Amino acid sequence: MSRMRDPFVRVRVGLGILAAVILAGTVGYLLFGFSLLDSIYQTVSTITTVGFNSPHSLDAGSKAFTIVLILVGVGTALYTFSAVLEVLIEGHMRDLVRRRRMERDIDRMSGHVIICGWGRVGREVARFLANARCQVVVVDRDTDRLNEIPYASVHGDVTDDETLLSAGIERAATLVAALDTDADNLYVTVAAKSMRPDLQIIARVRNESSEPKLVRAGADRVVNPQHLGGDRMAAFVTQPHVGTLSIS
Repeated sequence: MSRMRDPFVRVRVGLGILAAVILAGTVGYLLFGFSLLDSIYQTVSTITTVGFNSPHSLDAGSKAFTIVLILVGVGTALYTFSAVLEVLIEGHMRDLVRRRRMERDIDRMSGHVIICGWGRVGREVARFLANARCQVVVVDRDTDRLNEIPYASVHGDVTDDETLLSAGIERAATLVAALDTDADNLYVTVAAKSMRPDLQIIARVRNESSEPKLVRAGADRVVNPQHLGGDRMAAFVTQPHVGTLSIS
């Protein structure tokens, strides 16, 4: 159902059905004795409601067929045209071009870092890596979040193998699992490790009880931001002159 919300999917579906209707109409008129060109002409003029005179006189059977073709064809044509207009009017074509360019950039990457989750932790990791001139690909399922990401990004569910493949997991050096829940980070770790056993995985954890589970799942490093932040704040108390380090 979610795929049908994508206007490009709707356009492809509409064009496919429209082509099938034109083919069915052409074959039908051929069976009624029309020539190939006349069959195509009659079909197109019928489903577009142009209403030119028919090249052949219609008997009862061909009239009934034409009625059915009008009901099916006009609805299909309207659906397809509305999907095309949605793409053009709402600027989806521009987004498609940008997305295609980004996909090509990701395809050329090698040794990059995949960051799963564009939350507070994911943002800080991406910022640090970008400052270190590392190539970064961010994966997130939230479309609104993707619009604010200044790095290469992939929209999708990181628990889906296809999403990880789109992020270039086959060529990546490291994957950072920075999702909101330990369960999601555990699932991503298992999925990524099954696809790339040699991939370095650094996973975020919220609960101490989840740390050994992530390690057993294949995470090379498990990080608890709350513990790091607490340790750092305590260090400022005992050693106030130590240099500062921001923790998110």
